[in-house]
Amino acid sequence: MMPASVLRLRVIALLVLALTLVGCTRPEDVPTQATSTPTISTLPSPAPIVETLPAQPIRKVPLVVLVNVSDRWLRPNDTILASAQAPEGAAVSWYLAPRNPYVAGEDNVDLVPRSLGVVSRGSASIGAMMPSPGWYSYELKDAPAVRFNVTVSSSGSGEVPSEVRLVRDEFGLRFAPSELVVGPSVPVSVRSFVDVTAEVQRADQMVRTSASGQNASIPPPTLVGDYDVVALVRDAADGWGEGSVRIIVDPRKPDANVTFGPYTGTFTAPINATSTTSDSVYRVRFDFEVLHLNWTTSTDGAIPASVRVIILDANGTLVTKAEGARGDLEVRGAPRSGIVRVEAVSGIQVSYKVTGEGRMVLEPPATLFTS
Repeated sequence: MMPASVLRLRVIALLVLALTLVGCTRPEDVPTQATSTPTISTLPSPAPIVETLPAQPIRKVPLVVLVNVSDRWLRPNDTILASAQAPEGAAVSWYLAPRNPYVAGEDNVDLVPRSLGVVSRGSASIGAMMPSPGWYSYELKDAPAVRFNVTVSSSGSGEVPSEVRLVRDEFGLRFAPSELVVGPSVPVSVRSFVDVTAEVQRADQMVRTSASGQNASIPPPTLVGDYDVVALVRDAADGWGEGSVRIIVDPRKPDANVTFGPYTGTFTAPINATSTTSDSVYRVRFDFEVLHLNWTTSTDGAIPASVRVIILDANGTLVTKAEGARGDLEVRGAPRSGIVRVEAVSGIQVSYKVTGEGRMVLEPPATLFTS
């Protein structure tokens, strides 16, 4: 049996040998990961993109606006004189809204698509370009309350296309933003984020005029037809208002000033109690604002000449009268048709001459404003 001391020496020798072998191992012999082997990422997957919620709808405080024009029936060269009654301090901008979109011609202001097309979830409409500064409104075909407005301004954002989203949130089905400001001819389109297939169509358009302020002198439109003269009013807070009045641009509008006569004649018989009378009928298209008659007489006899000039309505009712050798007769609100009667008062061989002129009240036919 081996002594214990010898056994301890052998164990110690074996331990030294093992440590020596470990210390002599080369670095290049240590297994390494091959660089050509693709690594598998253990990073978490990116979070899905969440659509940013659109801003809360703009709540406009309504302002009361009243619009008046000096004349609702104009010829193509007539200037539109307009005024707006609006809250003090509010800014007033003037627009013309054409109501004759089917008039043909290269000057047609109707250059904006009537429909942006049908949009469904994830799709976008065609882009509408509005070349003229103005205000344009679009709505869903079967939901007119769902609407957005585009203000085209020369100071609007460059040439970058603008997109409006159709969304449904706690505020309901709506366009966001509902108010958009762009530069001329910048494409505007709609992208849908709702499970509704709908057509986006133009509801209104107004062309910006150069006028601003409560009183405006607006150049006449280049196309005949009917228009709304619109005043958009905004205050320094959230106040907003709109007022309008319909006008007609019509080259067939008659001149307000008319002349008639001269009516002439001679009373040859001696003047007596049964005065000689001569009637002349006049007719114009509208009632008179003011009617003015002038007459003169002459005679070969020794007795001074005098006549009486009378205006009767179409039923023979007296409107006004005056007499003398010469004179002027003016009446306001004379009827559009009537009789100019001349009666001899004194003289022998009395000749007379009556001329008339007047200014009519050109009330446009009611049918022009029924649609």
